[in-house]
Amino acid sequence: MYRLMIVDDEKQTRQGLSQWSEWHNLSVDVVACVENGKKALSLIDQVLPDLILSDIRMPEMDGLEFVEELRLKRFPVRVIFISGYDDTAYLKKAIKLAAFDYLMKPIDLDELRRCVTKLIHEIESDEGRGSYFSRALEVYEKGNKAFHKSIVENAIYVNNSEEHINLIRKNVDDLPSSGRMVAVFAYHSNNTLRGQFVLDLMDSIPGISYSYHLPHTDHVYCCLMNCDQRSETDIANSIIDTLKPYQYYPCVVGISSYFTDFCMIPKALKEVLLVSESVLYLDSYSAVFYSPEMEDTSGSHNTISFGDTKQISSLVDKPAFKKWIEEETARLISMRITDRDSCVKYYGNILHMIFAELQESFQSDEVSELNESEAILALSKMFNLKQMESHILKYYTIIYDIIHLDFDGSAGHSVRMACKYIDEHLADEISIQQLGGIVNISPTYLCALFKHETGQTIGSYLRSHRLEYAAKLLQTSSLKLYDVAYKVGYPNPSHFSKLFKKQYGCTPSEYRERN
Repeated sequence: MYRLMIVDDEKQTRQGLSQWSEWHNLSVDVVACVENGKKALSLIDQVLPDLILSDIRMPEMDGLEFVEELRLKRFPVRVIFISGYDDTAYLKKAIKLAAFDYLMKPIDLDELRRCVTKLIHEIESDEGRGSYFSRALEVYEKGNKAFHKSIVENAIYVNNSEEHINLIRKNVDDLPSSGRMVAVFAYHSNNTLRGQFVLDLMDSIPGISYSYHLPHTDHVYCCLMNCDQRSETDIANSIIDTLKPYQYYPCVVGISSYFTDFCMIPKALKEVLLVSESVLYLDSYSAVFYSPEMEDTSGSHNTISFGDTKQISSLVDKPAFKKWIEEETARLISMRITDRDSCVKYYGNILHMIFAELQESFQSDEVSELNESEAILALSKMFNLKQMESHILKYYTIIYDIIHLDFDGSAGHSVRMACKYIDEHLADEISIQQLGGIVNISPTYLCALFKHETGQTIGSYLRSHRLEYAAKLLQTSSLKLYDVAYKVGYPNPSHFSKLFKKQYGCTPSEYRERN
């Protein structure tokens, strides 16, 4: 992953940029967010960014002064300036400092994506890699020992060609000369802070060095293992034991063959990545050693075909469906499937067929727990086939229970309680989860009851009653339109007007004039 530092004196801008969901797709980790150039300069040797996104006008030290200091130190980093001021003088100075690009605020995220993509492409080009190593080695030779870890990691995991490995070997001291490479395959939600947390945990284990989040992945963490201090099995178990308490990090540890020279590291990296192809059908929290037999199946992707799907279309027998999905998973495991995308697509199709049954009776998009897109997105983050199977069973069970609800006498009472609460809190923000808590039943079950008893979804009932009350206020009060909107739970007057016109065929102003 490429390391990004964000420098901007506006807190909202820093937060918005650091939380941008596209960073992981671009193979970028946000390693620091600071409010001015002075603070950024004090952290530069600690966080060692590859990229900097910096505002220009800031207190204490502005962006131009900050980057000028970096250039004097010959720190190898690429810079994109951002500014709310379209100033030719700033632009000229940015060009003089060899900034990669200059973006205007408010930042167009599509433009930012294109700019960062282009920048990474330049870094990864042969010329870009050579330039990086030349400058990095110069910094190292001038005594900046903090840069040692960064350039060694770059040689091991990013630019691990024979040329650059030899260049590092000749110019850098204290390189690892023997051991094994370890890859930890830890799936979790795409959150850069969690990714850094995995690395911090790995760094805390004796015998581990140079832990690194592998570029172009959001789940592969590599490190080197010093087998002279402890056995490889002992260290692998230590990694598993360290990560296991954090349940959002189910993992498999892949271990390369033993290397006896730094120049063998590219081969070790290739070996642990071969191990990754078996992750889908391995149990969580297991350690796997590379074997030459893995080379024979590398790159082979068996075609996945549907089995008998009648259990999906009927949704009448939970034990039969459970047996069927377990047999399907066992079939895929026996095929030694290595193509994650195909597996996600396969199980995603099963989810889609299950949701199709629900759509015939209920609007599942009214229930966040039963949002098909979210269910499939979660599926794509499952660690192995057994987790995907459990995910399918979870949604099958929920949807089966909704379709086969046995309504009793208390159903009407629960729905009346929900309606009463809605009618008394029209100005408040009301969620389905909140209503479920008030009537003491699950949100999923409440949605089904509500639709059965009223013929409406909760969302449509809330909307229509809010607008009916708004119409009454327009007739009987002199409140301004934005006050009316606020009193019926719509803080955005424009949105309120659109909904009102859709229900009544005229704007709120026109309605007031007519009545």
